Amino acid sequence: MLLDARDRAILDLLETDSRTPISHIAKKVKLSKDGIVYRIRRMEQEGIIDGFYTVLNISKLGLVAHKVTIKFQNIDPEKEAGVIDYLEKAGIAGWIVSCDGRWDFMFISWTRSTYEFDRFFTKFLERYGSFIQDKELNIMTESHSCKRKYLVSTEPEESVYSGTPSQKDLDEVDLKLVRIMANNSRIRLLELAKEVGMVPDSVSRRVRSLIDRGIMQRFRPILNTRILGYQFYNVMVRLNTPKGLGGIFEYLRQHPNVIHYSKYSGTFDLGIDVEIESPEKFREMMGEMKVKFSKEIRSYEPLLVYKQHKITYSPF
Repeated sequence: MLLDARDRAILDLLETDSRTPISHIAKKVKLSKDGIVYRIRRMEQEGIIDGFYTVLNISKLGLVAHKVTIKFQNIDPEKEAGVIDYLEKAGIAGWIVSCDGRWDFMFISWTRSTYEFDRFFTKFLERYGSFIQDKELNIMTESHSCKRKYLVSTEPEESVYSGTPSQKDLDEVDLKLVRIMANNSRIRLLELAKEVGMVPDSVSRRVRSLIDRGIMQRFRPILNTRILGYQFYNVMVRLNTPKGLGGIFEYLRQHPNVIHYSKYSGTFDLGIDVEIESPEKFREMMGEMKVKFSKEIRSYEPLLVYKQHKITYSPF
């Protein structure tokens, strides 16, 4: 589906901050408030917008991110649906996707420690190990979420988490706000206040504090960009040396089609999420990277993500 300039402008503003008031979007796009509401609802009905979420700094929630890639064997669609359902209900998987390439399936978990992840993953393998031909595990030690710059030509804007997991100065109200807004960043303040049992002004101050402390980093829409004609690639990279990582990160931060990149500790050194118009454009991008960073990049493995089953930063 093609978007006109105003649709793209609306999505760009929501990418910058999905909590932006309708009145502000209307002023920027030069449409009536009713016109903005109509366009957002139309994009929701057509499946372009599939919700709104909050990018959280999980290290400040005391959590560690583990990325698991899986190659299935002897599995039918019903059993694979069972795997997805199990992960969704387990409460620790924040990103679940199906893909084509060397691997069939990926998920990212948020746990309080590698030990906690190991306990969960051991139970997962006891249940589904007979359907798994191969698997790999990477710990995500630094992660960057980028605005979709290809919607409208804009300056880079991103959030980042890294560092030692530490959950300080977060009480039960803070954690409840995090849990609610992780999966609904556009929730109205009055509704949010009702959910946590506080007056709106107090809730507003709490949310502002969570933002100021870097816990809530960005508010974004969940977009089904396949409908818009973009393909989603996840690229896992091995490096010869980490010395040039800063230059690679700056390249990725500036690239209009990069929506996420992470530093790994494990089999791979770097992960990149790319939304791009075609396989040809993707090959062009990766060819440029290989030339520009020929001393740093040893090899890479691309995966075509054809279905995103879940995205949330909430571990609760």
